[in-house]
Parts: sequence; C-alpha cells; structure tokens
Amino acid sequence: MVPKLCAFIVMIATTLVMSGCGGDSKDYDIGPIFPLSDPAQKCAKYHGDAKGEGLTASCMVTKDECEKAAKEWESEMQNVPDAILFTCN
Repeated sequence: MVPKLCAFIVMIATTLVMSGCGGDSKDYDIGPIFPLSDPAQKCAKYHGDAKGEGLTASCMVTKDECEKAAKEWESEMQNVPDAILFTCN
C-alpha cells in the first residue's frame, strides 16, 4: 500500500508541480508538496488559490511561493534518504 501511495504522489508531483510556468501568475500546484497537511492551511501559508478537497486538492501559487514550499519540504525531509524532492520548473 505504501509503495503504491508513494508512486501515486510521485506521478502527481511530476505532472502538476513541474507543469507550471509564468512570472507572477498562479500556475504552480503545490498540492503534492506536504501531501498529508491540510490543503486549506497550506494554501493560506503560501498565498495560493485552493481548489477541491482532500488528497486531490490543488493549491495554485506563484513560482516564488512554489520554490519556497519546495525548499521547506526539502529541509523537512533532509533525514529521509529516499524522499521525493520537488522543483518548480
């Protein structure tokens, strides 16, 4: 079960986080970053626009906010050797 969940998160992360582009527009979905956190709180923290609920919720943010979330995720996961790292390309 856990490997399937991880594979699902990797697929979504790759598809959604890396698909964004643009300057100040909210084109980056940070939904897959911190997947177990409350989507509404995560969206508020990173000044995003929330859509949906639960694991399928999205949070559209600017590139700067996406990079901030990805960096915070990397910092939190520094002691997890096989943790997924996110980029905002």
